[in-house]
Amino acid sequence: MDHSLKDEFEAEIRSAHKSKRIILFSVSIASLLLIIICSTVVYAWNQKQAEMSKLTDTNVHNNKTPSLPDNTTEEPSSKSGVDTQTKPTVSNTPPPKAQSESTAQTPYTPTPIPINRDAFIADGNIAIANYSKIVGLVTFTGTVTNTEKISRIRSAVALDKQYFNQVTDLRMRLVNAEVSSGEYMDATLLAEHGVSAISVGLTFMEYWANNNSRISDLNSGLGGVGEGSNYLLQLSQKLDSL
Repeated sequence: MDHSLKDEFEAEIRSAHKSKRIILFSVSIASLLLIIICSTVVYAWNQKQAEMSKLTDTNVHNNKTPSLPDNTTEEPSSKSGVDTQTKPTVSNTPPPKAQSESTAQTPYTPTPIPINRDAFIADGNIAIANYSKIVGLVTFTGTVTNTEKISRIRSAVALDKQYFNQVTDLRMRLVNAEVSSGEYMDATLLAEHGVSAISVGLTFMEYWANNNSRISDLNSGLGGVGEGSNYLLQLSQKLDSL
């Protein structure tokens, strides 16, 4: 009996020791796992913080506005200490000579051409002779038929277009001589008035030639030609007195 109790007691003691070893072993394993887990979590946390810090630094760097150099207060510098600014090239070739001041600035003044008396009188007499022909064509007697009148009026109109510029020649002589008054100007005005009156009279007469019912136009034309003839008569007298 005593021996059996002893064995049973020893068996319980061994069982208790065995349970204790199992518990200690389990606790050790659990502690080891806890340490590993904590270390992993700490490592991961540190890595995450490092990445976040790196990302923040990058964003801050990108958002910075680069400062521009103040060109108004600082001179450009050269790394080598040599002035790198471009200097204007100085040419030893003298500039081309400008036109003379007298040609470039002074306007051209034509020299007046004195009126040649004989040439002026000759031009005036030519105008009188030519327009006397025109006046003779449109001076009708009672025996002239309407058909002949129409033919003579149209011939007179054609001659007027041919001779009208002859009076301009007289005016050009005055312009070239810079004459604006005096006997030559009076003679020129008589020529211009006479030729203009005859030309206007022929225009009215041509209206009648195109329509014989316009008797008033024929009469107005004859009156204009008569007025012009009177001016040419005065011109002839003026030319004789020059």
